[in-house]
Parts: sequence; structure tokens; C-alpha cells
Amino acid sequence: MAGGLSPDTRAALLAEPIANHRMLLRLCSKPPVVADDGSWLVSADGQRHELDRRPVLRRALAVLAEAGPGCLVPRSALVAGIWPGTKLVADSADARLHSTIRGLRRLGLHDALLTGEVDAELAYGLGAEVVVRISPGTADRPP
Repeated sequence: MAGGLSPDTRAALLAEPIANHRMLLRLCSKPPVVADDGSWLVSADGQRHELDRRPVLRRALAVLAEAGPGCLVPRSALVAGIWPGTKLVADSADARLHSTIRGLRRLGLHDALLTGEVDAELAYGLGAEVVVRISPGTADRPP
């Protein structure tokens, strides 16, 4: 088990409805790792994704990482952090935010992104299992 599960074994376990199999997958998986500045992420399957050329996803991940694993960020705070200084109509903001969260999920954070409510407002966050790492150069940023 040191090398993890093979892709075929993982697929077979995912197809099983038995909770013990899903629990085994969880135990054998590595947690996702994200940079505190949102510049990169490593999904649970070990794939690294650089977000330098995807500024919206980078800002979204940075806002979620700043809140910390297990914490939800209200929709309004996410929109303000992802598109600073941009005045968006509510429907446009919702569509953009939905698309952005979907993009993060597609990069391998599907199970690691929480959805909930904070003060009756839609909110998103990183799961408690996500590891946030300080990215080089972050210490040089102004507070």
C-alpha cells in the first residue's frame, strides 16, 4: 500500500456502494495541497497544477486558502476577493463564481471544496483535510 492504489483498484472501489470501500479510498489517498497565494495546487491524485496563467482561479484559491481549511467564505467575500474593484450584477457574479468553483473542482479539488451557508448566504471553503503551504515569495508580499 506504500505506493497507493493502482488506478484499476481505485476505479473498482469507487464503483462499490459499500462504505468500507469508500473509507479505504479515503485512507489511501493523499490530501490535496494548495499554495497560500493560490499559485498552484496538488490534487489528491498527485497532479500538480500551476495557476499563474489562470488569474481568476488563482485569486479564488488564494481567498479560500487565506480563510483556511474547514472555513467557509461567504459568496460576497469571494466575489470581492476574486474580482476586486469590479462592480458586478448579482446574476453575473453568481454565474462567474459558479464557473470559477467548477474550474477548481475540475483541477482535482472536487471532494475538497465545501459548499454551505454563512448568515443565510451561499459560501464555499476548503475541506479540513486540505494542506495549505506557504509559497516562496509570499513572505515578501505586503500585508
